[in-house]
Amino acid sequence: MDPVFLSRLQFAAATMFHFLFVPFVQIAAKTWMVLVPVAVAFLIASFFATSLYDNYIKSPALFLVIVLAVAALFLARYFNAKKAWFKAWFASALTIMGCTFFGIFGLFPALFPSSMNPAWNLTAFNASSSPLTLKIMLVVVSIFIPIVIAYQSWSYHLFKDPVTDEDLDMDEAY
Repeated sequence: MDPVFLSRLQFAAATMFHFLFVPFVQIAAKTWMVLVPVAVAFLIASFFATSLYDNYIKSPALFLVIVLAVAALFLARYFNAKKAWFKAWFASALTIMGCTFFGIFGLFPALFPSSMNPAWNLTAFNASSSPLTLKIMLVVVSIFIPIVIAYQSWSYHLFKDPVTDEDLDMDEAY
């Protein structure tokens, strides 16, 4: 490829990265101190307004999920201040996963509790498919996922070489 084109492409990518990413980092640095009280208020309100903590009280080891989510939140701020962007992103992703699993572990097995009648709860057990359907899907996935991976590998191998000027000079080329 042309070195001038590559340098222009690199400059354009760096400029776009700067204009798209830097404002989000500045917003994150400014709003982080608002996020912490909101997260604490959420944890306290969910204790009084929901039954999320019932499973946590029965199994105190589950409180590690909350501790890890809060620690990841603080690590995201720390890495953001150190300009370690990938580590900040990873800590942010851990925070999101921790918050998600906080709800899942707290609600289990009633993943969608009914406010009208507890007998109408949608649980992990009554919402799943029958054993026969699960077995059929296991066989289908076991057969077709390797086919899809093989097709993707073959497609990548087929198109891995860059298009050259000779390729474009052919009459069959567009």
